[in-house]
Amino acid sequence: MSTVVNDACIDVDPLYLPESLAEIIDAIELPATLKLVERFGGIRLYVPMVEPAADDHPLVATIGRKATQSLCRVMPGDIVELPRAVGYLRRLRDNAIRAARGKIGASRLARQYGLTRRHVMRIWADAEPEDKQVALF
Repeated sequence: MSTVVNDACIDVDPLYLPESLAEIIDAIELPATLKLVERFGGIRLYVPMVEPAADDHPLVATIGRKATQSLCRVMPGDIVELPRAVGYLRRLRDNAIRAARGKIGASRLARQYGLTRRHVMRIWADAEPEDKQVALF
């Protein structure tokens, strides 16, 4: 499955996400679930009984009206303990940075992701083949 993370289309595997997110992924799809985890991961999230009317409601502002409607329909009144999924989100970020190599400069990527330029370069270096030694025979 592919999704867009910070304007980069990358392959993601929901199997690496915590099982507790499975019902949410089924209800609102993976990209909206990732937005929830990025914003509300590590805290409890109350799912309203009915869709909030205000566009500035935290759920609507984060995942959009359509996904909020779906979530309220599937989990009305639930209090969801959202995991932080730090390792998964880091893997997504690093994959997006690798995918942007050659298209976006390291300094710009560093600013975009809140990293140092050196860290972006390290992520790029980690993507290179491990075996750099030339075969002798």
